[in-house]
Formats: sequence, structure tokens, C-alpha cells
Amino acid sequence: MNLNLQVASFLSVPVFCLTISCTESKAYQSPKDYNLQSPIVHKMDNKLAEISGISFKPGDDKTIYAIEDEHANFYRLSPDGTIQGKTDFGKKGDYEDVAITSTSAFVLRSDGTILNSAIPTNEEDIASTVNKDVLPSGEYEGLTAESDNSLIALCKNCKVKGTKGKLIIYRINISGSNQLTPGEPILIPISEGKTKDEKEKLSPSALARNPVNGSWYILSSVNKMLIVLNPEFNSPVIYNLDPKMFSQPEGLCFDSKGTMYISNEAAGGSANILEFKRKF
Repeated sequence: MNLNLQVASFLSVPVFCLTISCTESKAYQSPKDYNLQSPIVHKMDNKLAEISGISFKPGDDKTIYAIEDEHANFYRLSPDGTIQGKTDFGKKGDYEDVAITSTSAFVLRSDGTILNSAIPTNEEDIASTVNKDVLPSGEYEGLTAESDNSLIALCKNCKVKGTKGKLIIYRINISGSNQLTPGEPILIPISEGKTKDEKEKLSPSALARNPVNGSWYILSSVNKMLIVLNPEFNSPVIYNLDPKMFSQPEGLCFDSKGTMYISNEAAGGSANILEFKRKF
């Protein structure tokens, strides 16, 4: 195991009871800044049953921009999940995440194609530019704005030599004309590519940077895990997520105060956004 890897594992906690036999319950640890067991739950409208990506515009904590898997629609939400408006930006597709800079909106398609457009402000359709050859062939699920000049893309399944047990991300430079130029892959050692039970590979679904301390947070939906890294993408700490609360976590973002929002697609229930206030 990587010496830098600290795993917040399941803990078996005895439960005292009045019957002859007692059962055991499992406790889940949380990053020091948040309590992952006590979110504010915002139920989503049925239109967002397949919510797949969420983002704030820098400096604006009043609107969450959201997309869903199947349709090219921007949804503008209040932080409590209420739909403020919807804007069409293109054709149907498998859209996985959205990133907002101070001037533009970027949407990631599962094949690595990135669409960019103006930031939606009303109900009128907007034109988007389709960038097909920015990222290498693979399956992608995470995109976030590192700054107005760069994006970070997260690969879910890419065939890159020497990447077993590593997360793969790409920093994409944004020129003044919104031309996108990727850099070399950044490889993040996590383990031997396995979860705690060594049965499934990591399947990262979203990433975002905490603006308060610069730490990077990465979701792995299938494995129900939250991975926290330092600002240099090092020293990963893994937190196992309670599947009863995190049914299908696909979206992740922070507001300017460090409040964390995680969106769940509907998985046998209702889609929602979980709001986690920062402790300090």
C-alpha cells in the first residue's frame, strides 16, 4: 500500500441493546472540515432525476448550474435546489459534468468532447462550440474550472500505459478565445486500482477544489468513496460513503465559503443535492 495513503475505513461499533443478542452498526468517518452524516437534503425536481454535474460561477453563491445526462440543458438552481430556469445549449448527448469560469460555461461529454458557451442567464437557447479532440480517447466524468485560464478533466476509464492504481487527470489551458489545449496527464497514485474489498476498480465521477484551503475532492460513485488530496494532488485520504445517503453521487462543487454540495442521481428514489456546511 502506498505509504501516503490513509484510508478512513469502516469501523465496527457495538450497539448496546436490551435483547439477548445485539447487532453491530457501521460508522463512516468524515474529513475534519465536514460531517458527511449530517447534510441538508434538497430534493430535486423530476426533470433532474439524472443530474450529473453541478457548478457555481466564481464569486456567485446564489446560483448552481446543473446538467443532466441525456439532454443539452443548463439548469439554474437556487442553492436549495429550486429550478430558476432552463437553457438549451445543443443536441442530446451523454453529458457528465459542467464547469463555470467567470466568463464561460464548459460541459464535458462522456467521450471527452467539451462544449463551451456563454453562461446562461435566461430561457433563450444559446450556441455552443464543440471541441472534439481536446482529450485522448476514453471515458470521462469529471470537469471543473481551476481558474479562468484552466480546466481540470477527470478520466473514468482511459487506456494510458503505466496508470494501474492511479487516477488520471488533465489540465486544459484556456486561451483568450476559449481555445482549449491539454497538457500531459497528471497521474495520482491511490492504490492498486482497487477499493477496500479489492473487487472493483476506482470509478471517479466528479471533482472540485475547496476554495478555502485548496484541497481537491474526488467522488467515486460506483465505489461510494470520497478522495481528498492536497493542492498538489498528493497525499490522498479515502472516506467511504454511506450508500443509504450517497445513492449515486455524480456531481460535486463548493461555494466561495467552502460549503460542499454533492448531487445524487435518482437510484430507486429521488435525485437530490446534499449540502454540507463547513465546520470552521
